[in-house]
Amino acid sequence: MENIEFENFDNIENDDSGRMYEMGKNYYDSGSDILAEKYLKEAAKGGNRKAFLLLADIYLKYDKLNLAEKYLKKIADGGDFELQDKLGTVYKRKANFELAEYYYKQAISNGNQRAQYHLGKLYYLFKKKNLAIDYLKPVADERDQKAQVLLSKIYYDNGQIDLAEEYLHKAKDNGEAYYLLGKLYGEKQDIETAERHLKTAADDYDNKRAQEVLSKLYIDKNNLTLAKHYLTLLADENHLEAFASLGNIFADEKNYNLAYTNYGHFFEGKKRENAKVDMRKIDEAKLKFNFGKCCIKLGKFDVAEQNLKGSEYLKISDNVIEVAKLYEEAEQLKLAIQYYKSALHL
Repeated sequence: MENIEFENFDNIENDDSGRMYEMGKNYYDSGSDILAEKYLKEAAKGGNRKAFLLLADIYLKYDKLNLAEKYLKKIADGGDFELQDKLGTVYKRKANFELAEYYYKQAISNGNQRAQYHLGKLYYLFKKKNLAIDYLKPVADERDQKAQVLLSKIYYDNGQIDLAEEYLHKAKDNGEAYYLLGKLYGEKQDIETAERHLKTAADDYDNKRAQEVLSKLYIDKNNLTLAKHYLTLLADENHLEAFASLGNIFADEKNYNLAYTNYGHFFEGKKRENAKVDMRKIDEAKLKFNFGKCCIKLGKFDVAEQNLKGSEYLKISDNVIEVAKLYEEAEQLKLAIQYYKSALHL
């Protein structure tokens, strides 16, 4: 995105700047940030304050913090509480605690209640929990659900479990709250209540962490229908561990085509530069063994052998016989005999 300069900062907003703002906002709402920036720049030249707010949102989105600061600071210093709050967020992202605190406090003194939550969160991030509570509790008691959830986390960290539970229950329309309630009841060994809250978070609010917990729970319970349901929701968002787990389930069910497809998504996703995958959560030996079986079924014998070679799963005779049968079904008799003979020595 291009760097943009502005001028006539103090111009009174005019009809043309309003038209430019509306065009920029339409592009922003449709996800066309580059075109939005172009028109919002023109609106900002005419002094349209709403254009400054949207430009700041765009620059925050792309981590262009210096540009966000440049657009916000002059109006914020003039007393605009909404831009003061936004500028506090810019400085928080820059890890400049003092300036973030200063602008949040300026916004609060000018009547911005949202800045009170943001300042409480700032204190929480910088391990100032008592100050965080001082700012979060008033807005939490005014039904701010984000404040209620964050306050509950602080109480939980402090060992005040009853207060944590109380504020999570107050956040009645927040997926994170239901997820945390699920975890809390799980720790209390109230599995039925935990499962109910996790399902609400996962199904009604599309909470990915709840979906992940439930998928593992149902795999452990051998409820593969529900396991596949939650893994599929995760896979729809390119969750790589979910593709690996789905591949394993389908391979165990001998649905090798679907297993191969999911493994393929996993391997391709893992190659991406920004790939996020925690290999500690994946049994890589099982994945390679199952993928090898898929390759046999699909006639990719060289790839199969690359994945099966040296597998610890081939130290178990039943697994060796299973591979031998797959080669036999594929009319690869030489390889089938080789694996049958190997099974005799285990």
